[in-house]
Amino acid sequence: MLEKKEIEALYLLNSIEKKHTAVSFSGGKDSLVSLHLSVRAGIKTAVFSDTTIEPKGLIDYVKNISSILNINIYILKPIKTFWELLPLLGPPSTNNRWCCPTLKYYQLNMFAKEKNIKYYITGLRKTESKARNKYSIYGKNPMIPFVTEVNPIIDWTEEEVWNYIEKYSLPVSEEYAQGLNRNGCIFCPYKTPNELEKMAKLEPDEWKKYEEFLRLFAINMQIPDPDSFVKNGWRTFKFPQRKIMIKTNDLINVDISLEKIIDEYTPQKVKKILKEKSVNCIGCGACIPLCSKDALKLTHGKIDVDPNKCSKCYDCTSSKYIREGCISRNYSISLYIFD
Repeated sequence: MLEKKEIEALYLLNSIEKKHTAVSFSGGKDSLVSLHLSVRAGIKTAVFSDTTIEPKGLIDYVKNISSILNINIYILKPIKTFWELLPLLGPPSTNNRWCCPTLKYYQLNMFAKEKNIKYYITGLRKTESKARNKYSIYGKNPMIPFVTEVNPIIDWTEEEVWNYIEKYSLPVSEEYAQGLNRNGCIFCPYKTPNELEKMAKLEPDEWKKYEEFLRLFAINMQIPDPDSFVKNGWRTFKFPQRKIMIKTNDLINVDISLEKIIDEYTPQKVKKILKEKSVNCIGCGACIPLCSKDALKLTHGKIDVDPNKCSKCYDCTSSKYIREGCISRNYSISLYIFD
């Protein structure tokens, strides 16, 4: 069965345009198998998205795999680090998932645009979770809209993944030897409490720093039981936004170029969202690569628009990619809105 699935995966990978293809490598066992299959199929490029809260040694592991498999793995970084965004957006949770769009998808989008990548090879598997059970060989991530995901091992079992790794003597990252079933971000809220406990032992300094923030956050947000919040409550927490009403005429810091595209023909709702985007912008860059015209940019750390490129499609105000087109308008603790 494994040999049959290998052949099917290689046939799939050989059928896509290699020149415009890259492997999205996470450092985990599943993406390792997809990476190895891709190398066998002649794909020459891979990317690793550094979220700035990866376990120690993972970057070295990625570089080692790059050398072993003789494939160029680009290490991509976000505009702002996890620690810079944390006080602005609060702890990431299963109900407050700002981390992937800001710390992962931004750089994957930018790389795809700069290198004309049309396909990202992933290590997604259906049996990983109920949510992924509906995935297929080809897919679209709404946060990486201009690239098609190709999932060559989507129907593989975990046993088949490990058998493949053993068959080709592929080295896995050290987290697996420490008893973790998955690697990746140290503070991922989708890790189980047991996995997070093990990660805390592996990364004591980072966890001490994080727990100090969680406690202060709980106190400032007047959460009734700070101890429970610090222990596990943060994983599913969704705090209410503090909405601050301001008068439209009081607005003084909307970028001039943004004002140029807000004319009398712009719908009132869109005008409001565009202004709120500018005022609340935290400079994460998540929305920038989602513009098909490349009209969005950061100017002095704030969202700005090139009026010469803007087609006034207003996708940047749509919930198609990010709710109301902005991380801050979705996740920030304090939100400035207009009457």
